Amino acid sequence: MDSDGKNVRDLKLDGFSPSWSPDGKRIAFCSTRADPLAELYVSDADGSHVQRLTRRKGGTGVGRPTWSPDGKQIAFFATVHDIPEIFVVGLDDSAPRMVTSSGGIYPTWSPDSKKIAFASARGGSLQIYSASVDGTGVVQLTNMKPGASEPAWSPDGSRILFTVSGTEGESVIGMIDLASMKTTRLAYSDKFNFFSPTWSPDGRTVLMELSGKGGFLRWAADVYAPPAEKTLGWKHQILALSIDGSVSRQLTKADDGGAQPAAGRMR
Repeated sequence: MDSDGKNVRDLKLDGFSPSWSPDGKRIAFCSTRADPLAELYVSDADGSHVQRLTRRKGGTGVGRPTWSPDGKQIAFFATVHDIPEIFVVGLDDSAPRMVTSSGGIYPTWSPDSKKIAFASARGGSLQIYSASVDGTGVVQLTNMKPGASEPAWSPDGSRILFTVSGTEGESVIGMIDLASMKTTRLAYSDKFNFFSPTWSPDGRTVLMELSGKGGFLRWAADVYAPPAEKTLGWKHQILALSIDGSVSRQLTKADDGGAQPAAGRMR
């Protein structure tokens, strides 16, 4: 769809977790089209010329692909011995390379393509960390209670958005300033939950998913377990919020709904 929510098109990719390439010409996504396990694919922006990048042998499928800003690599997570880890793969049919070794999900790239931020429960609770692409230089960035996940690095490299979910199903969007290491709340409400934040390419707008309060549970005995849904009277929607909080608009129609937004560069 366009940034105003109009011109919705079905790309017929039979997939989920889309991620636009930096030049807006390709889309990375997960799909079970050829295997019971979700695999990583890329296609042209119109859904044509689909290319498979991973071939998992056991464990679970891949999740949350994200392009490096230089357009040369895609990060994603997949399980190794029942623990999710961050991987990076090129577009040249080379084998995926593991970045983390102590658990990691929801990768996001720094603007210079040299670092990856991710969520990990290596310290007991799910928190946001960063590391070099080769896996060295791991730094813990958050210490939120009960935890933090779904990081999204800003285009200028100065901030990282993340989701903070409580034990009662509440969910808000937080933000950390990497210079001061100060954390603030960006999106929060008594009526709605917010999660899956992503930046517009110009850094002025944040797209996110929202649902009714109590409609999205993040926490379980296994901190890496996927979120569980409660029964809702309406569908999840996509919200666009200006970074200063002054302007917000719902992009999806109430009857259609939406999940896991990804913002592409206009060509």
